[in-house]
Amino acid sequence: MTDLRAALAPDDAHLRKLWRSRVLPELRVPCSLHLSSRMVGQQRWACAWQDARGRFHIAMHPGLPYEFAVDLMIHELAHLDGIMAGALHHDDHGPIWGASYSHWYQIVMRTA
Repeated sequence: MTDLRAALAPDDAHLRKLWRSRVLPELRVPCSLHLSSRMVGQQRWACAWQDARGRFHIAMHPGLPYEFAVDLMIHELAHLDGIMAGALHHDDHGPIWGASYSHWYQIVMRTA
């Protein structure tokens, strides 16, 4: 682990804690958060998908600044709502995605 990666690791731990405390209790379906080094070579910072068994996943680039990672997590949660609704174009950032983003923003950003 490089010095930079070690310095960023606490942000990853904090993001996982936020996932467990705020997101998981609100999800209607099983979903996993992956902070995966496989995302490093991708052209994007994060993605959401449903696997062949029907389980939902969000993968994110590890070691991102905390505020950016939280915003990406909310962004991908909004896409998951589109996937769960069976939207053909869940990558669109239209009104349904916007309403879902607002919903997840309120859940994740609420103060304890």
